[in-house]
Amino acid sequence: MSFSDDYDILLSPHGVPDGLDKLIRPEKKLILPDNPAWRPHPIYLQWHRRERFKS
Repeated sequence: MSFSDDYDILLSPHGVPDGLDKLIRPEKKLILPDNPAWRPHPIYLQWHRRERFKS
């Protein structure tokens, strides 16, 4: 699982760990803090998609 720069939840076609699917909202969007400074930074999201996400 990873996240787009628009905070969409990206799921690997290889599946997700048991039980994790119950935590994913139907619209596949993250719930974000009101304060933008507390949101995940796009640089880290990009790194995670490139280095860790198995799509």
